[in-house]
Amino acid sequence: FIDVGSGIGKPNFHVTQDPGVDLSYGLEIDADRWLLSMNCLRGTLDLATTHREVKHKCIFVQGDIRQASVFDPFTHVYMFSIGFPPALWISLAEMWNRSTSPYLICFHSPKDVVDYYDFEVELLDKTPTSMHGSKEGHTGYIYRRKQRSNRKASSDHTDPFFAPGIDVVNKGLDSLKEWTNST
Repeated sequence: FIDVGSGIGKPNFHVTQDPGVDLSYGLEIDADRWLLSMNCLRGTLDLATTHREVKHKCIFVQGDIRQASVFDPFTHVYMFSIGFPPALWISLAEMWNRSTSPYLICFHSPKDVVDYYDFEVELLDKTPTSMHGSKEGHTGYIYRRKQRSNRKASSDHTDPFFAPGIDVVNKGLDSLKEWTNST
């Protein structure tokens, strides 16, 4: 699971605990919001040290998604996409169409995602949402990649941009705590 524009990390923390994804990767370009996510992660990791039921396969990285060329190895790409500029959408669509990730979750309708930006997806479902802090209402859209026979499974490749963070998480709780406390 990757959250592009993860802010303070609420979706990442949720999917880490339930359903308990193999990896929850938050990517945030804004330094202040990223620092807030890191503070929350430190608290979660401290809790995971003493409570085995607290899952910890979560990381937050400050960076620009345009530094990656594909979303691989992530199976679920989530974006609270309200306010993303058109130039970013164009980059995201190109990146998506080179990737093998099967699911895209965002807050833009098929008119934008499929018709305007040409993401290779089909709509699975949509659902109304209410934001926890602001109580704003938005519609979330769940898309599935259109199948192409020449694609390999997404776990076959990891974009080099994501590899260092994934490696830290895969080394375990102690490694993740050490990295988080040194960042």
